[in-house]
Amino acid sequence: MFDYFYNNRGLQFLIAESMSKNAPLFNDTLLNKLHNDSHSYSASCGDELIRSITKFLLYHPVNEFEPFFESLDAFLLENYHVFWNYGIGVCLQGHHMIGSDWVQEVGKCVSNLRHCFLFLRGIKMEAYEIGKVFRNHSHWLGVSRLKHTSTFLNTLKGGKKRLCQVIQENPEEMKKWTMGLRVTPLPGTGVVDVVGSKAMKTQFLKELGYEEKEMEKALRCFRGRGSELRERFEFLKSLGLSEGEAKEMVKASPDVLTQASDVLEAKVDYLVNELGYPLSTLVAFPSCLKYTLERMKVRFAMYYWLRERGKADGKLAISTILVYSDKSFVTRFVNRHPDGHKYFEELKKSASL
Repeated sequence: MFDYFYNNRGLQFLIAESMSKNAPLFNDTLLNKLHNDSHSYSASCGDELIRSITKFLLYHPVNEFEPFFESLDAFLLENYHVFWNYGIGVCLQGHHMIGSDWVQEVGKCVSNLRHCFLFLRGIKMEAYEIGKVFRNHSHWLGVSRLKHTSTFLNTLKGGKKRLCQVIQENPEEMKKWTMGLRVTPLPGTGVVDVVGSKAMKTQFLKELGYEEKEMEKALRCFRGRGSELRERFEFLKSLGLSEGEAKEMVKASPDVLTQASDVLEAKVDYLVNELGYPLSTLVAFPSCLKYTLERMKVRFAMYYWLRERGKADGKLAISTILVYSDKSFVTRFVNRHPDGHKYFEELKKSASL
């Protein structure tokens, strides 16, 4: 039977072996079909029995499910009880009572989530902020259909940037913008809100050490709301930097505070914990944090690949690896090895996936 299952029916080796050894009832049934009064299947006529079975199977293919399920034995019974305890048996018997309404509901939920995603993309919200909204509020976003962006932006009187701020502060504000509800202007818009935000930002910059004559230039350099800038500054201190070191970093490279805390955390984790650079390196060269994590990973992977092949010096400064343009980096590093171009392109391709 093993030869038949494996060679004739094309089953996998282990399955064919298990079926041939662990399906005695099926084998007995097959023998009974061949049995007649004038034939005795003793050990002395084993070859004749094999020929008879082979000939029989040639003209009477069997249902492989019978020996397959029998060979499962206790496992099949155990799985049966698992399904039955979950009510699957009842569902199959009364499937006409279930209907297909749930399929329509799932489709509606997916459609609502997609519409919300397109809405958030339409107002230029950052991808990581969209992710935060969906992780924490998808349970009600799936049952709420937002209005089309163009139909109520004018009514809200806030613009896309203001809209992003409101949603980030309280995503449940979007419940007021669903189909069938009347849209009212956003709260807290106008001159009062702008002045308050600027005052908070100015106070933060004073704490960093900026004087009045430097303030206008500093306000242009530090993009973002005062509360956001303070939150990111506190994050830098939480890494183990002193307040003085954190101030030195952000004054040398204001772009550091234009990034979300989780983005900064990912970059610092990669440079310090994965590559082994000390925190003092970030203080000395804070602008390294303005480069994307993708750029960091591609550049350092290329550098270590060259170093393993004796084509690059020992541990280089972060600035040496990151500051060059792609063209200059290829000239100064990638060209050092014949296969450098190929590996560099593979790294960039994998990083973009």
